[in-house]
Amino acid sequence: MTVITRNRIFILARTLSFLVYALSIAIFLHYFSTGLIVQPDSEKIKPFIFQYRYNAVLISIFVFLFYTLAAQFFVYQNFVRTRATEILFFSTFLLSCISEILRLFVPIDGLASNYSAMYLLIGQGILFGRILAPLSFLFMALMSGNEQRINEEKNLTVIIFTAMFFSSIIPINSAIITKFFTFQWGYSLFIDFFRMTVVFIACFSMFLKSSKADSPEDLKIASGFAAMQAGYLILCNADSYELLSAGSLLLFAGTYIYIELLHKKYLWI
Repeated sequence: MTVITRNRIFILARTLSFLVYALSIAIFLHYFSTGLIVQPDSEKIKPFIFQYRYNAVLISIFVFLFYTLAAQFFVYQNFVRTRATEILFFSTFLLSCISEILRLFVPIDGLASNYSAMYLLIGQGILFGRILAPLSFLFMALMSGNEQRINEEKNLTVIIFTAMFFSSIIPINSAIITKFFTFQWGYSLFIDFFRMTVVFIACFSMFLKSSKADSPEDLKIASGFAAMQAGYLILCNADSYELLSAGSLLLFAGTYIYIELLHKKYLWI
């Protein structure tokens, strides 16, 4: 994939994501103004460490929205003339963040009937993003070397279709809404284990590469990469203001460190 082609895709993605966000927010605000947003029963939610806050979950979705738009602009400004395989996989991670906007439709009462095709697609879209994100991290860590440039399109196809396949076969119960504005899906423990394991492998691989390179800059890149992953995972399950703050800070700070130092690294290649 040439730099020109990649930049055109980035511009198209920015435009489409902005349109998706605008439409989703408009629909949500319409139902919100009419009082048709179903809130989980907070009395049934016993806090483990932090107090559950409905607004914290809602704000976390908008944090993903703002993050995606800001990250798209930041990446384009820094890598408009630089060919970096890591950025291609980072763009698929941003796609997983875009899918989080679908959570705005989950608590809308009367949007569709239970077990409808619309709710099924919404649930599959959210699950697609939740599977795509750790795979994107893994390929950013393991498949971003110069020798992998000839396999860019193949690797992108692999992670996208893998996420599509598993999100389409995993059962989704659209009648049950979780406190995180997601539908209840089957094999949830396995999915959580898979996501955590893949993220750990990606993080470990980055630190292992940085230690072999014996470069302080590579260590900083790995640290930013780890913070970005941690922020994403926390923000996906942010149900309190404390988790919301921690996840947002780690996601934004980690992304800035990772992208900024990666850009400086490629300037010397």
